[in-house]
Amino acid sequence: MNHFETTELLEFAPDDLLKLVSDVPAYSSFLPWIKASRISQEKQTETGRYFVGEAVIGYKAFRAQFSTHVEVNRVARTIQTNLIQGPFKSLTCMWQFMPSQSGTLVDLTLDFEFSELFLSTLLSANLNTAVSRLMIAFTREAEKRYTVVH
Repeated sequence: MNHFETTELLEFAPDDLLKLVSDVPAYSSFLPWIKASRISQEKQTETGRYFVGEAVIGYKAFRAQFSTHVEVNRVARTIQTNLIQGPFKSLTCMWQFMPSQSGTLVDLTLDFEFSELFLSTLLSANLNTAVSRLMIAFTREAEKRYTVVH
């Protein structure tokens, strides 16, 4: 099992970042390895919404599709993702957006295991780089969409 945690301070409002990370249909427009993305089975809840997120990921000759249960809690400012199916044995992801005087502390926790040893070895060796690229892509998209908090 691979485990990764990071906390980063971003100069945007927590609710804007929650909205951005939960905008799964837009992922293919700004995340380099997401080739297609969509949501289905969307339902409103007392605290936010729930949906199934589906994505096609690709890197060089590798392509795979996966789907996840996604729960967006606007009150707690969290997004919890759990694997339904895909090239993983397991996948859980938790985003938390905590207000700060300078913007938002973004806490990301990721636990996953690929079903294929080759993929596990490849990503494990490059996990820090992959998550860093993920955070940079979300930050750049936030810069396009939202105003910096002062």
